[in-house]
Amino acid sequence: AVVSTQSTGSEAGDMTYKYQVLQNTIGKYRSHLVHPSFAAEAKNSTKKSYGWVDLTEVLDFGRLKSLATCHHEKTKPKTFSQLKQDFGFVLYEINEVQGSEMDVLKITD
Repeated sequence: AVVSTQSTGSEAGDMTYKYQVLQNTIGKYRSHLVHPSFAAEAKNSTKKSYGWVDLTEVLDFGRLKSLATCHHEKTKPKTFSQLKQDFGFVLYEINEVQGSEMDVLKITD
């Protein structure tokens, strides 16, 4: 069995202690699911710093917003999972009403 580093690793996709514990536990109880050479072959990659990167604006926010592929109007924003979105960007927007209080929602995904 392969345990995804998406749920058990670091942001960089490195294998963590949690990943190793899960892999070992699966091997202990379901050894037929663990490929014998996987642990030996799996290595974390070397990280590099690219220093400063110059960015150039090619599209202003108004134009970017007009390229949205779908719109959802909800009281509670949807997560990437609920939108069936594996990657990319989601713009969460609120129309402010003068004199009202704005709630900051916890959006986790």
